[in-house]
Amino acid sequence: MNTMKIAPIRRLPVAPRRSARFLRAQFRDRAVSKSALLVAILPLSALLATPVHADIDNYGLLTGINSNPGQAVEFSTLTNTTIGSVITVGSLPRNAVFSPDGRYAYVVNNGGSVSVLDVSAHTVVGTIGVGTDSSGIAISPDGKFVYVTNYSSNSVSVISSATNQVVSSISASRPYGIAVSADGGTLYVTNLQGASVTVIDAASGTALTSVSVGISPVAVVVSRDGSRIYVSNEGNGGSLSVVDTASRTVVATINGPAGMPPCLPTAVAFM
Repeated sequence: MNTMKIAPIRRLPVAPRRSARFLRAQFRDRAVSKSALLVAILPLSALLATPVHADIDNYGLLTGINSNPGQAVEFSTLTNTTIGSVITVGSLPRNAVFSPDGRYAYVVNNGGSVSVLDVSAHTVVGTIGVGTDSSGIAISPDGKFVYVTNYSSNSVSVISSATNQVVSSISASRPYGIAVSADGGTLYVTNLQGASVTVIDAASGTALTSVSVGISPVAVVVSRDGSRIYVSNEGNGGSLSVVDTASRTVVATINGPAGMPPCLPTAVAFM
C-alpha cells in the first residue's frame, strides 16, 4: 500500500487569498500498488466575507483512489480530524476540486462521472456523466465551469456549475491532467501518450498550440502569477517541465537527484 506525505498546512492571516497556500506532491513507485489517497484542500479564501459559509473555510477532502463504490470523507485542517461519515461517490474517484466559494466539491470518478458534494451537508447532491476513463479536473476562477479530462474518449467535458450539466466537449488527444489560467481564459491539458501539453482557448475550445514536454506528462499546475506552468512527467524516471506561458516553450527541466530510485511523479503543487 502506498504512503503519501502531506506537508503541514498553515493557518494564514485573516486577509483573503485567491489561492491555496499549501504544498502537495504524490509519487508512485513502479513496484507498489496504485492504491492511494487523494487529497484536496479548500483554499483559505474569501469565505470570511460570507458568514453563512465560514464554517467550511478549513475543510479538506480525502478520496480512496481505488474504491468501488467510491468513498470520500471530509476533514478539518484545524483539528486534523474527519468530519461526518464516509460519503459514497462514483466508482474509482481520482481527483477533486472545491468551488471558489467553498460550498461544493467536485470529485471526478474514473468510471465516467463527477460527484457533486455539498460541503456543509456532507452529502452528494448531484452526479454528472462525462466521458470514459475520466481523471483530471479543474474549475474556472469564477466557479462557473468545471473541466474534466476523459482519457479514452479523447475529450474534455465542460460542465456548467449552475446546472450541473455538460454544456460542451473539447477534442483532445489522450488528455490526463488539466489546469486553468488565473483569468480563466486558457486551459492547459497534458497528453499522456503525446509527451506534450495542449494550450486551449477556454471560450472557443480551440487548440492554440502544443508544447513538447517530458514523456508521459500527467499533472499540470499554473504558477500564482500565471507566468509558468509546471508539468510532472512519469517517463524516463520522472521529471518536471517548466513552461513559460508567454513564449509557450520549456525553459527548464527538473530531474530527480542523482542516485534517486526511479519514481513516477503523479502530481505537483506549490506555495
